[in-house]
Amino acid sequence: RYLNPQIPCNLALIASAKNVAVLIHKLRVRLLPLLQPSGVFLPFLRVERILGQQRVLVIGRLDTLLLGIYRILCSFGNSLSLTENRNEGIIIVQVYFGGIIMLKILHTGDWHIGRNYDKYDPALAERLRAARLEAVDNINALAEKEGCDVIVVAGDLFDNIRPAAKLIKQVCEKLKSAPCPVLIIPGNHDYCTGGDELWQRFSAECPDNVRLLTKCEPYVTEKAVYYPCVCPARHSEENMLGWISGGENRRDSTKLHIGIAHGAIEGLSCDSERRYYYMPWAELRSCGLDLWLIGHTHIPYPAGDCISDENIFNAGTHQQTDVSNNTDGTVFVIEISDDKRIKAVKHRTGVISFRQADIRLSHGEPLREALSQALAEIPRESTFVELNISGVAMRGDFESRAEIYNEQEKGFLFFEVNDSALEQEITADMIDEETIDGSAENKLLKRYISEPYMLNLAFDLVKSCKEGK
Repeated sequence: RYLNPQIPCNLALIASAKNVAVLIHKLRVRLLPLLQPSGVFLPFLRVERILGQQRVLVIGRLDTLLLGIYRILCSFGNSLSLTENRNEGIIIVQVYFGGIIMLKILHTGDWHIGRNYDKYDPALAERLRAARLEAVDNINALAEKEGCDVIVVAGDLFDNIRPAAKLIKQVCEKLKSAPCPVLIIPGNHDYCTGGDELWQRFSAECPDNVRLLTKCEPYVTEKAVYYPCVCPARHSEENMLGWISGGENRRDSTKLHIGIAHGAIEGLSCDSERRYYYMPWAELRSCGLDLWLIGHTHIPYPAGDCISDENIFNAGTHQQTDVSNNTDGTVFVIEISDDKRIKAVKHRTGVISFRQADIRLSHGEPLREALSQALAEIPRESTFVELNISGVAMRGDFESRAEIYNEQEKGFLFFEVNDSALEQEITADMIDEETIDGSAENKLLKRYISEPYMLNLAFDLVKSCKEGK
């Protein structure tokens, strides 16, 4: 009757259950005043109530029509949750029409455009700086593929408050290519005090799809209200959450309420002195927001690739920073449904990886074989590798280790080996060369031939004594 007042209610029936479902999904605001709290009854279908989760009860005897409706409802997959109760030939199917995606966000942060990488040679440092910009292309492509409504950059877009004018222009060009609006807050590296040269120059170059949030005040969009917590300095013993608390009762219940902040999260970030806008979990939750999008720590939180029913996210970094940042460059794509359920998927966006491997050679293990095995699964052309090698190497391997390293290095973007803890295997011939055959030292050392680690210690001790050290 709602679709066509000329059709009698009994004929409007449910030409298909899918039509009714689509009606509820797409026209719920218009349906709400038409449906009484007690429900509207149709043959085999009753819309019981329209709330945060819409529930439809399909009631009837277990016949062909009911099974057909049941199968159609099941085809909705993730949009619905079904339970079935059987009682004296009656089948009741409960369908929960929650979970319609209301907003899809790509959450990122800590791009650190302009990072120096001074410890590497100039060409390599430039390659690393370029990678941080290239990864933005991957973010734009992902946002388009996933149909994101907004990209949120949770601070530290730039590595410092004085990036080169060329870099600002390059960043703005990348942001201009984003397939959706982009929201940005300043972090502690690119903080905003008001009237900053960085953000004035950025605003002058900024494309129309980018919104720079430099004040701690609500930013209202069609579907959401954002609460930016902007960093006004490099360090602060106080976080910027205080302005949000206490307004829960005045908030628009038809919109999502999303906080954006930059700083150390309790237990997640290394901030023992609490100098980086330290945020306790309890204080974040007390703000009463539907979702928190946070930046600062370069490791994503929560852990895992698929996350459900969490509402505090730390972005990590879109491009792995260095070997100490033991994670791939990633972002979150977060879906929030109309019933405020949250699902997120972590996606890799980095173009260069840093890998560190610890290799401990066991007695008799070939060095070349151990290296090949450790490096087998690592893509070479886009990876920095640092190896820490320890243990005991066979004499031939130890003496030719530089050649072995050169073989393994081929194709890697960067390859560095620390083998200060690697020792040469001590053989009986070496003991005889160092000591007199049959002497107490000679006999002592040969007792440890089958225990290479003890032998190396004893051998070094004997050599030190002979050298008077």
